[in-house]
Amino acid sequence: MTDTALQADATALETEVCTLDIGGMTCASCVRRIEKAVLKLDGVTDARVNLATDSVTIDYAASLVAPAYLKKTLSGLGYQVSDKGEGADAIDRERAARQREVRLQLFNLLLATPLSL
Repeated sequence: MTDTALQADATALETEVCTLDIGGMTCASCVRRIEKAVLKLDGVTDARVNLATDSVTIDYAASLVAPAYLKKTLSGLGYQVSDKGEGADAIDRERAARQREVRLQLFNLLLATPLSL
């Protein structure tokens, strides 16, 4: 069966929406790489990647592909994948990510200072 036929079959099936947080995206090339990889999967009808929010929204036929397989595919590309959090969970995860980034930047500053003298 061709890719177009598979997508037509997936469109005819009941589709679900999965939104995932993606860590490690840095540019438009990453966005395109993720979109291409996800759209190649059987049962995926649409993939929308948002670089600003580090997330991907995927429309898929649940009978053809599972959310766990979507996560595995994205992890295989080298990105950190987690379920899109809501409310306090999302805030806690965002706070932890920002703290990690601040620590990393502080480490870089401390490492670069003696090298620049």
